[in-house]
Amino acid sequence: MSYRVRSHKFCCCIPVRFGTCVSAVLGLALGGLVVIGGALQFNTVGLDKVSLGVQIGAYALLALLSLFGLIGALVRNQGMVKAYWIGLICHLLVTLGTGTFFLYNLFKSDDEQIKQCLDAAKDDNTVTEIVCKGAMAVVKGVSVAVMVIILLLELWGCFIVRSYMWQLREEEDQDDTRKLKENMSI
Repeated sequence: MSYRVRSHKFCCCIPVRFGTCVSAVLGLALGGLVVIGGALQFNTVGLDKVSLGVQIGAYALLALLSLFGLIGALVRNQGMVKAYWIGLICHLLVTLGTGTFFLYNLFKSDDEQIKQCLDAAKDDNTVTEIVCKGAMAVVKGVSVAVMVIILLLELWGCFIVRSYMWQLREEEDQDDTRKLKENMSI
């Protein structure tokens, strides 16, 4: 008698175990890059040192959790995958909070940033207030778009890892059932 659990998929055909491994590798790589880039930028940032410091800490934790999740996915350890899933949810919430704080500060300091733009280009007669306002509008739009994309990708990663965690639970339950049936037949 064959005991096999149906493999969960995402995007119609990709196994969630593969998605969990890819998510963990991306989290490890991107988390490490954000930590390195943030550490290099930390002394040059003005008002947003708190936000940047929290982001550096959150992405360092993401890199560590991603390593944990990658190992858990490779060895099929439900506890490690569950810890990775909980960590991803926490990281998603921290990213939402710090991203909201960043966007609030970006939209709040509009006049100050336009003044900095004009001061930086005081020798260039072609830069006017309209040019600086246009540049700020582009920066704001790109920042909001990047934030939304990051949050959606993180949310999608949480769903993929959760589905893999459920698959591991089903496999474990199936193994327990098989062992129970084998012991009862003896």
